[in-house]
Amino acid sequence: MAIPHDVQAAGAGVERPRVEGVPGFSVPGLSRLAELSASKALDGAKGWAGRRLRGAVASGVYLGSTDAVLDLYFRILDPDLRFKANIVDKKRAQLVEKLGGEVFDLESAEEGLQINGMWFGVPQYNDANGTSIEDQKSAVIVTSGTYTPYEMLDEEIHRYLRLGINVITYNPPGYVGSKGERSARNHLSSHEKVYELLGEKGFHHSRIGCSPFSLSNGVVALFAEKHPVQFILFDRSYSSLRKIVDRYASRISRIGSIIEESYDYDIGKALQNVKCENVYFIAAENDALMPLADHAERNFDSFVHKVHPEFFNYDGEVVDQEKYEEFRRNHFWTFSGTHGSDMPKEMWNEQVIGALRESHLLSD
Repeated sequence: MAIPHDVQAAGAGVERPRVEGVPGFSVPGLSRLAELSASKALDGAKGWAGRRLRGAVASGVYLGSTDAVLDLYFRILDPDLRFKANIVDKKRAQLVEKLGGEVFDLESAEEGLQINGMWFGVPQYNDANGTSIEDQKSAVIVTSGTYTPYEMLDEEIHRYLRLGINVITYNPPGYVGSKGERSARNHLSSHEKVYELLGEKGFHHSRIGCSPFSLSNGVVALFAEKHPVQFILFDRSYSSLRKIVDRYASRISRIGSIIEESYDYDIGKALQNVKCENVYFIAAENDALMPLADHAERNFDSFVHKVHPEFFNYDGEVVDQEKYEEFRRNHFWTFSGTHGSDMPKEMWNEQVIGALRESHLLSD
């Protein structure tokens, strides 16, 4: 099968890591439209073929062979929605022009990483009492899911900026503009470098939050085990990659084994040790990739056991139902949608903004 011209062009000049023995095409990323289409098609795939397709996507994504898997995937299901070569450059320019973004590159010579990201600073001003907002400033690290570069996160970034909250975002190693081997360790190291940059900009950890989506939830959970932050919003989180592999791919497959041994983020376990009290969860009720009961519910359960052990007896059963339900309403929110659905505006305007105020990242 010949490689379409647009796919060849998309990979031109872009350094992409490879998995030995896995052939594929180089596609620098997926647009939000393509990601939504992928989620919709994954949710709709039925039967043996659907399970194998979802397993291939999940396995390929986390092993770094996303190029081959997703190109094949879109050839079969949505060939007209392949990522276009110049969309990243256009979106990056728009972020700079419309939202005042400042591109940065962080390097770690020891680990061979070069992290490309963007900083969005809210203009400083004095309030009615003459007090500089510098003393009240806060910042959120916004990160996305599998293979969606930060250049596609304009709406997510703008949401926080509209509230007067500074934003910083980045692409992990091996993704658009960032160099280095794709791995859990390097992704975590990248997040730590961005956190350090916020410290250099004068942000105390009590004024820093994290807003991950999908894949990046795992990195943020591991990060928060080591570093204090004031606020975390886990959006469409998985409990562990092993659960995804077990659901969609053969346990005896070589790919599944590699993921379990090398790429198994366990968010549920990490949440028992996070250095943050203001943790919130968003889940989609029709998420076929990460079903509620197997993922977000487990994550919330781990967290509530950490912060409120008095809600449970020695067998883990809830003994204070009223307080447990109140805490759940304030920290765990669901909506009718799939893994790729947009967060409802009402949820952002009510629950999320309320949580930002409760966490003191947003002043009343």
